[in-house]
Amino acid sequence: RTLKQLRAFEACLQFPGPDVLVCDEGHMLRNVKSAITSALQGARTARRVALTGSPLQNNLMEYYTMVDFVRQGFLGSTADFRNRFEAPIKNGQHVDSNETDVSMMKHRAHVLHSSLSGFVQRQGVAVLCRQLPPKYETVITVRLSKLQRTLYEQYLKQFRPQYDKLFTTYNQLLRVWNHPDLLRAYYTQAQARAKLQAAQKK
Repeated sequence: RTLKQLRAFEACLQFPGPDVLVCDEGHMLRNVKSAITSALQGARTARRVALTGSPLQNNLMEYYTMVDFVRQGFLGSTADFRNRFEAPIKNGQHVDSNETDVSMMKHRAHVLHSSLSGFVQRQGVAVLCRQLPPKYETVITVRLSKLQRTLYEQYLKQFRPQYDKLFTTYNQLLRVWNHPDLLRAYYTQAQARAKLQAAQKK
């Protein structure tokens, strides 16, 4: 869509405005400063609905943004929410959290859950079982090609898995397992970026 179309769309949201505004993938509203969130927040409507299959994802501020979209100001400002809920809940989730922190975390989580119960509807995966056909999963094992096996063994010999960088190691090996050309493309792009950065420094 062109910028002109987007501006027209935003204007229609404000006047006359929809009777009901439904946002699927509501967690995408996580950034309160984004253009789309700003446009939707400014919509003139009496009814707002946000749908999401992943409301938390260990990020309470995403949750706050969704709630604020549906009921603006219900949880106060972002600073209020951080002080009342985010900080105490996070403090009680650490491995070394003491009993006081854990107790406070549970209390704050309970207060948050209770205060939102009037308009936040939670449904587990069981609600879908009545509507969807049975799910079948098939695992197919594919042998590595000779080239893939060589690259895999050389990677392990040369770099050795760094346990503090398991995610990086996994992503590198994933390129080998899926298709060696992915690894070649990755390093080709990395070299191009390095050359560009070196040229910019001169």
